[in-house]
Amino acid sequence: MAGERIPQAFIDEVLARIDLVALIGTRVELKKSGRDFTGRCPFHEERTPSFTVSPTKQFYHCFGCGAHGSAVGFLMAFDRVSFPEALKSLAHEVGLELPDRAQTAPDPERVRALHLNEEATEFFRQALAKSAPATSYLDQRGVSREIAERFRLGYAPAGGALIQALGKDAEHLARLAKIGLSVNRGDRFRNRIMFPIRNARGEILGFGGRAIQSGDQPKYLNSPETQLFHKGSELYGLYEARAGGERLTRLIVVEGYLDVIALAQAGLTETVATLGTALTAEQVQKLVGVSPEIVFCFDGDAAGRRASFRALETALHFARDGRSFRFLGLPQDEDPDSFVRREGPQAFHARLDRSRSLSEALFFALEKRFDPKTIEGRVALAREAQRLAGLVRDPLYRELLVQGVTERFHLPERALASPDVIRAPARSSATPPSRAPRVARGRGGLVHQLLTHLLHQPRLIRLIPPASELRTFPMPGLEHVGNIQAAWAERGDFTTGRLLEYFRGTPTGEALNALVDSANPLDEEASQEEVMALIDQIRAQNTTAVRLEKLLALSRQRALTTDEKKEIQSLELLSKRTGKPSGSESPSG
Repeated sequence: MAGERIPQAFIDEVLARIDLVALIGTRVELKKSGRDFTGRCPFHEERTPSFTVSPTKQFYHCFGCGAHGSAVGFLMAFDRVSFPEALKSLAHEVGLELPDRAQTAPDPERVRALHLNEEATEFFRQALAKSAPATSYLDQRGVSREIAERFRLGYAPAGGALIQALGKDAEHLARLAKIGLSVNRGDRFRNRIMFPIRNARGEILGFGGRAIQSGDQPKYLNSPETQLFHKGSELYGLYEARAGGERLTRLIVVEGYLDVIALAQAGLTETVATLGTALTAEQVQKLVGVSPEIVFCFDGDAAGRRASFRALETALHFARDGRSFRFLGLPQDEDPDSFVRREGPQAFHARLDRSRSLSEALFFALEKRFDPKTIEGRVALAREAQRLAGLVRDPLYRELLVQGVTERFHLPERALASPDVIRAPARSSATPPSRAPRVARGRGGLVHQLLTHLLHQPRLIRLIPPASELRTFPMPGLEHVGNIQAAWAERGDFTTGRLLEYFRGTPTGEALNALVDSANPLDEEASQEEVMALIDQIRAQNTTAVRLEKLLALSRQRALTTDEKKEIQSLELLSKRTGKPSGSESPSG
């Protein structure tokens, strides 16, 4: 199993929470193709896309160069990092902490950068305590001392106070510039309330600064992109929201730092904010890894409505059973901060209770943008609904969403079918696809075929005979089937990606990796029939082999009768017909 120092249960948890399509989609342009996604392989040059990502199998595979694996394997290959580093990065994405005994040696440069950010945070906190205008500003915004301490709020004085305090020499000045705290040998943040931005581990990656004088522009200023800070990857307040260490039942997503502070002040501590950018897939990946319910609450102005619609588009990628995305609307020109301070926490809770589900928000957006009373409006509405439904990766959710749109707006179902579906000729009901339970030839031996099915559809392991019976079959390669069976009994459900990760670095893992290029085009029902047929043939071959071995042993003791000689000939012929002789069976061949 991969990573002896890392508990397998932890690896399983990370892989179960990560959305592989979203992870790879931030690095490779992917397009939906049936149940999977395709694109140009990032590991070799190609003109025609041969790189496939399967969300159900949690597995990627390039038919051109053979690259394949799980989310961990992808990061290892793409970012050129070790297994622990890749796993640590993925764990961070979904809000998990790598167990202490599995921690890798820290990067010295990163440690220095984090230490400098920590020093800057402490400098800003002390400056806040000494600044009457800054403390007065927070008092006016209703920010208590307790909340200010919890979020480690600070103040960046005007002038070059930070450089003077921390820029001890040329080396320190260079480091301050590298982490975005200085620019042109001066302070980047001046006369601003400072909001340290922490990751899931509590490390300070960067800062947000809010001007306290109305004339200062921009109103909000963030750290630039640095080795530590990536705006599209982090969420302000996530560390504080998870301070209790338990999985949150809900997360509220807002736009501004002070929105987070105001809602936390009102008792809604499960609030986070985007960092001045449109909501990204990486941020949603992080959100759904922490909580099953996400509530988006953006400002009530035009910009906030646009941000809300973009969040809806991004959320559609992640829609599936067990996840809830909701949308809370605010009055015109209100933001969460102003609303909760003016109307109070109870009014905000009432709006939370009335927030729209993802599907309801989509229907509402379509009604606002198009006129369903005119043919032109219905055509435009249908096309936009078709585009939005195409963003959904989960087949069942997509089907039910399309059904909901057609019923809500009285559209024919074919109006929302994809162009490919509309053009495709209907299959004649008189010629159903064949599902004969036969074993295809020319695809390797029986165990080879059985392992291929188990690799692509691990749930079929439930059809395999008990281990006690499996051990009676003297067929090379079946030990791998037994190992998969034992792993299933220990760990429960597997996807292809998790199966490969579980057996990373083992003989069974090598055998499975050798079978990745073996296509398995059958659906689960057809594969189930073929697996059962394979088991029957393995049983028959075993029975044949046992009887043949007895007769051959008998021939070494005495002369065989005519009937016994004929039986040997028949058994040898039957052995050739049912599969390769047991001595030549190979899981990779």
